[in-house]
Amino acid sequence: MSLPNDTAASSEETTSKDDQRGDMAAKPNEEWWTTDDVATYAGLAPGTIRAYVSRKQMPAPERLGRIPVWRPDVIKAWRAGHVDIEPQSDEQQEA
Repeated sequence: MSLPNDTAASSEETTSKDDQRGDMAAKPNEEWWTTDDVATYAGLAPGTIRAYVSRKQMPAPERLGRIPVWRPDVIKAWRAGHVDIEPQSDEQQEA
């Protein structure tokens, strides 16, 4: 029994979506990244991202309602090591 063309096409679409899952290239122009997006980009578990936020080991998220979100450029800079997580006071900068 052969499958209709629609079924074959939809299975191809599913495969391509599965191939893109976990690849931030699938969302390069997203305005906001969720905890799951950040975790995928960083290669970490979402729970690790939440722990880093609570320990102030990464930039604090903004909020869309109750959902923590980040701008992709903020996360990319953080991963590259170019973001100060907490602004330094004038005394700390002089030391």
